[in-house]
Amino acid sequence: MKFLKSFKYPLVLVFLPASVLAITVKLLGWLQPFELMAYDWFFRLRPLEPEDERIVVVGLQEQEIKRFYPISDSTLATLLQKIKSQKPNLIGLDLFRDISVGTGKQELEKVFRTTPNLYGGKKVIGPDLVSAHPVLEELGQVATGDQLHDIDGVIRRSLLQAENDYENSVYSLGTTLAF
Repeated sequence: MKFLKSFKYPLVLVFLPASVLAITVKLLGWLQPFELMAYDWFFRLRPLEPEDERIVVVGLQEQEIKRFYPISDSTLATLLQKIKSQKPNLIGLDLFRDISVGTGKQELEKVFRTTPNLYGGKKVIGPDLVSAHPVLEELGQVATGDQLHDIDGVIRRSLLQAENDYENSVYSLGTTLAF
């Protein structure tokens, strides 16, 4: 006790252990689940933004994926033709497709070659890389569709561009379409 009374800066004895404890807890990531819950909660509190009528998203729900996946080339070509007939400014195909599936390979390649406003996706990050369709690669109409998952498996962030050891930077599909 005499040591404490003779110590010149007694507040250091309080703040130093508290700081070390706070920094240790932060570095070990023990607070991150709580931070993510608070982040999600604040996002739910925000007012909804108005829908932009100029943007249409065509997607598959989980039960549709189980029923129709993998989508054949002819089905994909038909879908892209229907979308193309609506005269969109841009079409983003967020589908990793480097091999032909089913019938309709030539039909799909023809759609890709005759649609200059179509951009396809590829996976450039991680051990399981997937190229875009060879025709889209040849035309330079490719972007990355990679996503970042947080520790709880939720996607809260998006990449603007990505790069790996094998190629230069590739813009994400959203960034490519925005440019």
